[in-house]
Amino acid sequence: MTDQMYMRCGIWQWRRPWSNIETGRLQLLWEAGETDEQIGKRLRRSVFSIQRKRLTLGLRRNAGAQAWPPERL
Repeated sequence: MTDQMYMRCGIWQWRRPWSNIETGRLQLLWEAGETDEQIGKRLRRSVFSIQRKRLTLGLRRNAGAQAWPPERL
């Protein structure tokens, strides 16, 4: 597994490929209700990296269900 470089906002940065284990952990943590920030800290990845991989896997939360607190329904 080799790292790759890419340019983001005019700065060269490293891109670390995702392993199958990391992808599985991302799915489990997301299903457990953790946020992108929490998952990023656990996997030592940026929030941007977590969001990009999560959306690639089709992992999305239902925003409509969280819009209103239960006492207002």
